[in-house]
Amino acid sequence: MSVEILNVAYDTDTTRREWIENISNLYAQYLPYPGCQRAGLAYTINDAGELELPDGFHSPDNMSDERVMGILGAFNAVLDQQDVKNLFNAITCASFSQRLGELKAKHLINLTASFGAQDSITVASCNFDGTGFMFSSFHDKFVRVSKVHRREWMYVAAHVAAITRIRMAHEPADYFALAEWIYDKKTGRVIDAKSEAKDKEVSGRLIQATKTLDRNRVDKDETVITKWQALTEGRWTLLDVIDGPQNYVVAMPNDPPVREAVAMTTKQSQVLWFLLQGHSQAFVAYELGISPIAVSRLLTALRKKFGVKTTVELLRLTRGVLPQTPIPPALTDAQKDLMEGIANGFSDSEIAKRRNRSVKTVRNQIQTIYRLLGVNSRAELVAKFAF
Repeated sequence: MSVEILNVAYDTDTTRREWIENISNLYAQYLPYPGCQRAGLAYTINDAGELELPDGFHSPDNMSDERVMGILGAFNAVLDQQDVKNLFNAITCASFSQRLGELKAKHLINLTASFGAQDSITVASCNFDGTGFMFSSFHDKFVRVSKVHRREWMYVAAHVAAITRIRMAHEPADYFALAEWIYDKKTGRVIDAKSEAKDKEVSGRLIQATKTLDRNRVDKDETVITKWQALTEGRWTLLDVIDGPQNYVVAMPNDPPVREAVAMTTKQSQVLWFLLQGHSQAFVAYELGISPIAVSRLLTALRKKFGVKTTVELLRLTRGVLPQTPIPPALTDAQKDLMEGIANGFSDSEIAKRRNRSVKTVRNQIQTIYRLLGVNSRAELVAKFAF
């Protein structure tokens, strides 16, 4: 399933419109939550925080233009810029009701009713530049996506996000002109290399990654998705490009814009950028195509450069790189105070002493906050929310 979707996602021998149709049809076939009607669309978020569809959409179930555009219009009319960012400027898989619950925005739950659906399930793949692809199925009852399926589809979404960014930026794309590294599969030779890819060691790793991807494409084991990194070396996305009888692999540049600070290396900047997006260390490793141990080492080097002891402290110092979400007003004053303690780097025992509570009580309260805000760690909490 996932391997087949990625083979279609990485297919460069199609127009952008054909690509949207092909990947939407596969999502409809394999997403384990069939709905009444489904649609896939590549979108951009404009400066006003509105969703736009430069290439229209594709519905495997023949949803009418009026209904899809009505849904889009309803979202743009009701959601403010921050709502749009929270819901769609992310890599995620969840039902609409789940996502609203995580964002403490259940006041928007009736939005789906305006277009004749009780709930929807969406796999969203959005990039730092506001481009993305999402596939949604619409339901006549409230639905939930299990943690296992959310994790599986996030791996797929990471790949789709990387390809969507390239697709939306260049149509038609001259991949040879845009590439920083071109490899001829038939001869096994690198025929062009620029920038960092000129380095023999880096080029060798790209060749090895190419061979690994080819093995993964024919592997029958569905767990291979966890071995098929969306990005290679955190610097490029690898694409197959067919030119007549020849089959090439090109490495497309993939640098998220990060504010330079304390002489960070490119890879350190990328790790920090993804953490500030609220991604876990494990998912950052996957997105950058490096091991979790490598991420830990990069974080250790970053903490040393910034003169801090913990990742939470590091994110507190650097979170101005990206805008944060305001703390939901629905939280109690006690919960907000506890969040402030976390943001200030206090341990569970220190917070317990300040609040005159047991450590067990504080830990339970922290878990409640995590559940309410849809986060899984202190680092993710500090990265996402403004204090």
